[in-house]
Amino acid sequence: MKFKFKEVYGISEKNGTVKCELRMTNNMSAQWIVDALRLIQREVCPMYYNKSLPKAVYVPERFVGYAKLADGDTWNTSVGKKIAREKAYAKFKEWKDKYITYIKNTCLTINIMSDSDK
Repeated sequence: MKFKFKEVYGISEKNGTVKCELRMTNNMSAQWIVDALRLIQREVCPMYYNKSLPKAVYVPERFVGYAKLADGDTWNTSVGKKIAREKAYAKFKEWKDKYITYIKNTCLTINIMSDSDK
């Protein structure tokens, strides 16, 4: 799945801050994948008939990064945007790694349990 974003910036030269908000435009698709796998997992894995499923990965709508002007630095909007954007994408990458691990582990559990039924 390819994740798509809309970048929204908030700039305050007075406070010396730049905010980059990455709004995921297809987060519902990511959530549907998680929900569908959980339904399959409940049906295929007998160990989940009477107990709760493992905690699902949270699918956020946005990732936010901030850049703050340090003492002695001069204001540069484009540098602030770049730093804030990099921080927001770093948060996305961290989440994406957890999401992919969750999907892989859930698929592995489903595969193991469905193979044991044969």
